[in-house]
Order: sequence, then C-alpha cells, then structure tokens
Amino acid sequence: MMGAAITHLRRSEISSIVPNIVLLALALFVAYGRFVLVPPPVT
Repeated sequence: MMGAAITHLRRSEISSIVPNIVLLALALFVAYGRFVLVPPPVT
C-alpha cells in the first residue's frame, strides 16, 4: 500500500491517498495499544 500511496502522490492524486492514510492511522493505533499500553505477557 505504501507503493500505491507514493504512486498516487507522484501523480498528484491526493484524494486516492486518503484511504491509505486512514488505514495507516488505524494500524498504528492498534499497534500502539497492543505493544505499548498492554504489552504481551512474557512466558
């Protein structure tokens, strides 16, 4: 998806980049919650 976002950016298709940014923000939010707020238990 990063490749697609870069391609859209180079073509000045800003409206096509918005879904990629939203998905990136959601993925970062989930990763932050999983690994920072509630780290996995050490077994």
